[in-house]
Amino acid sequence: MKILFHFSFRGNEFFLILWMVALLASPWVSSKDLDEEIEVLYSDGEFFDVYKYLLERSIGGDCSSQHDLAFLISLNSVELGIDVEKANIEVLYWLQKSASQGHSEAIEWISDVYRNGWLGIRKNEEVYNYWISKLDIYPECSNN
Repeated sequence: MKILFHFSFRGNEFFLILWMVALLASPWVSSKDLDEEIEVLYSDGEFFDVYKYLLERSIGGDCSSQHDLAFLISLNSVELGIDVEKANIEVLYWLQKSASQGHSEAIEWISDVYRNGWLGIRKNEEVYNYWISKLDIYPECSNN
């Protein structure tokens, strides 16, 4: 089997994991309708709280949250205090997780990453074709 996706953290995975664990350990206020509360937090510029919420759900396997987390990081990495290289690593990681579960927007986005050479990734037509072919094969993720 040919490996079509390869990405290296270049030794930074320990710090990324430690950082993610620290975020999850911080307290979170629960609510009956968290999605609505998250929209309010985002519109108020409370990106870190939105990040914590999406990260928790993403680690739990929610493909829509994984896509949304990638989107949040790509647009707000400066506000979240994440440098560009680490932001690109996280965006690509969560995109792949979401796309692997059939999230159509994540599949299109990760395809474009490889077609256009975004996020510090070299253009790769083979990987682009691999992901774009999944649009018709993968069932839509259940929480999309």
